Amino acid sequence: MFRPALLVFHYHDIGDYLTREQKLKMVKDYRFISSQKLEWQIITPNEKADWINQRDGVFDNLIPLAHEKKFALNAQSVFSTYAIGVATNRDAWVSGFSKDKVTSNMRSMIDFYNQQIDENKLSTDTTKISWTVNLKKDHESKVRHSLKENAFVETFYRPFNRINLYYHRPFIERPGIWRQLFPTSSNTNLVIAVSGIGQQKPFASLITDSISDLQVVDKANIIYNDHITIENIPLKAYDYVVNGKSAIEWIMERYAVTIDKASQIKNDPNDWSREHKQPRYILDLLLSVIMLSCQTVDIVNTLPILRF
Repeated sequence: MFRPALLVFHYHDIGDYLTREQKLKMVKDYRFISSQKLEWQIITPNEKADWINQRDGVFDNLIPLAHEKKFALNAQSVFSTYAIGVATNRDAWVSGFSKDKVTSNMRSMIDFYNQQIDENKLSTDTTKISWTVNLKKDHESKVRHSLKENAFVETFYRPFNRINLYYHRPFIERPGIWRQLFPTSSNTNLVIAVSGIGQQKPFASLITDSISDLQVVDKANIIYNDHITIENIPLKAYDYVVNGKSAIEWIMERYAVTIDKASQIKNDPNDWSREHKQPRYILDLLLSVIMLSCQTVDIVNTLPILRF
């Protein structure tokens, strides 16, 4: 009876961060795997299936950030639960600076959706409706919807960017568990938002007290409008980076007037200022972020260098 020979793995560590040329030179110098220059070691995997850089097991004794079972209050973990950000798949329709305009847009869309119940072929007019998988399922089941005036919440859409969100389940494709974290407007909570797995930008984190979403200038001067120019901004203010972009640039990008290409819906940040009777809101926010950025950079620069 044939029995395969026991496999033995030999390993030689050439070091880290070598260039292509350095690696090729080593191959040329060694020439053969039997070279006396090669210091082979026999390796075997541990119980974690690690072949090299084996774990010592200490990690298993650390307290997890969150338990696998959400809201496991008796579990030993840093946080009781975790949640993914809201994914509406129709941001232009359900969110915006103006609550009145979002209400008008959603009333129009819901009315059009209900008209489509009696139609066999769905309309592809993106200026009247935004179809998603779940809304199409409702259409197939002939489920009718109505506008809910009390469905509005304030949401943390992008860094330093708070807007109105029509948080009505049929029109939020992936609502997450945010209703459990913020059941009513009177319930307060704090959420730490961090970059998701696979994020291309550098890791970032922010703390917020509301529902969170799933996304050429002269840097010394910012022209706010025809009458106001912010001057002498220290360049170090742009060193305070949040999610791959400076905090100042986040404000300038998110508080610009935009028009959605598909629906042609206009989103004007000045509507927020008017509806909340805070005409200086955007200007004061920008000035506050500039000051925050400078102070944060100064604090970070005073921290000692950690050596490992």
